[in-house]
Amino acid sequence: MGVYCGLSLLIPLIGAFIVLVQGKREWVRQARWQPFLMGIAVICGHVFWMLVALAFIGVRQQALVILPDLIIFASGILWLILRPGLGPVILLIAFEAIVLIVNIITILPMAFASPDHKALTAHIALRIGAIAALVAGYRQFQKNQNNVSASQASTPGEQEQTFQIPPPLRHEE
Repeated sequence: MGVYCGLSLLIPLIGAFIVLVQGKREWVRQARWQPFLMGIAVICGHVFWMLVALAFIGVRQQALVILPDLIIFASGILWLILRPGLGPVILLIAFEAIVLIVNIITILPMAFASPDHKALTAHIALRIGAIAALVAGYRQFQKNQNNVSASQASTPGEQEQTFQIPPPLRHEE
């Protein structure tokens, strides 16, 4: 894949690497959204590539093409960081899946090994990678949530409080 796509994958990998390196910081490792770091890194790498291409190509029409990606990715990642859970994951996966279908339809008539075919192949790979990373992140997030719930329920020294009805009083005559 890397040989076929060339620089089309190198630039997003650099962007993703930068995000992952920042993910080694202590505050990120302790964050509730940490299981989603790989998905966030893939998406940020993809956005980085789009922005670099826009800066170097300088085509104004391309800005309108990537604007929905930028808005949805930024809002989805912000939502995921502030309130990690199923909602932002569904938003990001749904968007990636819809655009993935569009990318697949678009690539079908293209000439194999053309620059556009290689670039779109990289887009498809990044979208599949983002979906896989978000699914894996959500599964880990759920596992972490279940572990936290289980550890809170079985904290040593705390006994489960149950409501018991006292026995009726007996009057002796």
